[in-house]
Amino acid sequence: MKGLKTNLIAVVAVGLVAASAVGAAAQDPESSTRSVAYTTGFAGSPVSFVEPTEESVPGGRQMRGLGYIDIPVNFSDARLAGLMSISANGAGQDFADGFANLESRTYRITNDDGAWTGSGDYIVAGGSEPPGFIEQESVVLTGDGAYDGLVAYLFIEFTSGNPELEAVILEVERAPYPEPVAVE
Repeated sequence: MKGLKTNLIAVVAVGLVAASAVGAAAQDPESSTRSVAYTTGFAGSPVSFVEPTEESVPGGRQMRGLGYIDIPVNFSDARLAGLMSISANGAGQDFADGFANLESRTYRITNDDGAWTGSGDYIVAGGSEPPGFIEQESVVLTGDGAYDGLVAYLFIEFTSGNPELEAVILEVERAPYPEPVAVE
């Protein structure tokens, strides 16, 4: 996880250097909605919750239709602050001394100026053997409204209390995923 944060900070540093090279944009009143930024924040508790359906399957269990609605999110950069909703489908498995769940999630953050939408993965696993307990989530969000043309990489760290959030906002078009490398 530390390597991921280091890479995230490196991306921000490169972006900030590139952004500072465009000094004229800093004079533009709309530049605050277009600038590259590293931001931190936290999430509160959801206003409502949609109970998923769960089913036992060979080797584990499946969960479909989980929903967290209107989670207040606060960031040091107001562009990502607002209400977040999450929908999820997942699969999990118990083993001798622990468990593991992997969920595919869709996210939407809305505020008065626009919205951010994206998909990402969430994993939670625990057991007595290393790594012990892990809970991580990351997502790439695409902006709409005032945030059209912006992309935000969001990393969620679960600690005691409210989840801690880190994000990088970039003015880029997200590249498509490549085909797998052919192995001969």
